[in-house]
Amino acid sequence: MALMDIDAVDWWTFELVREALVETTMLWRRSPGSGRWPFASDGPWHLMSRDVHSGDYDARGGFHTSSDVAVRPLPLSRDDVDRRDAVSEWLMLVPAAADRRLLAVCLDFHARGYTQLPWSKIMPFMGVSRGKDGLAKRYRTALRAIAEGLNAAENRKRNVSRGGM
Repeated sequence: MALMDIDAVDWWTFELVREALVETTMLWRRSPGSGRWPFASDGPWHLMSRDVHSGDYDARGGFHTSSDVAVRPLPLSRDDVDRRDAVSEWLMLVPAAADRRLLAVCLDFHARGYTQLPWSKIMPFMGVSRGKDGLAKRYRTALRAIAEGLNAAENRKRNVSRGGM
């Protein structure tokens, strides 16, 4: 997966910010643990065994299932981790914690392949039963706040490099 070069962007738009954040969400999913406890909570570990000498075991996860099991993605490179962490810091440009949560929920749906956000599925995550238009507006406002913050920082950097204030 080729990631967007965030250092080459001169002006951040709503769409570019969303694309970078969705890519970052996908990097978080590839991170160790994927944000979940890595061990089964009910796992009877004492009963688990594997007969490695039978020759039937496939290293991708099972017996006689090599064609059915998807190959796991490669671990994140240092550059991927740096990018994931840098883009994740953009969320701090959104002033309200509830709007950051809304943004994270929406980005998760985008990362799962949704092109249109299913507001009826998002509303329960946010603890509301009405107001999908209000949530949509808060989502757009949060993305716009990030774009404006990034563009303001870029303008300051340009002014300093030109000898301005």
